Amino acid sequence: MNINWTTSEESNVDHFVLQRQIDAEQDWTNAAIISAGRTSDATKQYAYTERNVTGKRASFRLVSVDRDNVKTIHPSTSISMSCQPNVLRIFPTATYGSVQVNLPHSLSEQKFSLHDMSGRKHPVRVTHSTGAATIDVSSLPLGTYLLSIASMPGNAPVKVVKLPAH
Repeated sequence: MNINWTTSEESNVDHFVLQRQIDAEQDWTNAAIISAGRTSDATKQYAYTERNVTGKRASFRLVSVDRDNVKTIHPSTSISMSCQPNVLRIFPTATYGSVQVNLPHSLSEQKFSLHDMSGRKHPVRVTHSTGAATIDVSSLPLGTYLLSIASMPGNAPVKVVKLPAH
């Protein structure tokens, strides 16, 4: 997700802190610190690429910090995030319990296969729900596996690492 902002002028600004809040349940956390132009009458453009957004709704806000460490909190902007209907998402890929697969709407009830690195197929327990499937890997031996979706033979399998339980 790209986050952009523009300043028309800057006076004594040292840097900006971009903060995020996920699903309005967490405290604000710092996503990035971006150096500012300090003092400028010219329009300046800033950009940041956010790669760590999870959840259904994210809010972002800027905090400008001047050279005297005086902070100004600017109004927040909320962004609704929904699983895009034609995007396949598989997470986490390193787990001790289960793997969540968000499926495009056209691929609701899928068959999955799991192979270890020597090519042996392992049985998987899959729980289907609307637009998603949960694959239980808790009973598998530790190791690296390749997860494939039966109706998507053109897609490369996804590497899943079974970790030790806590």
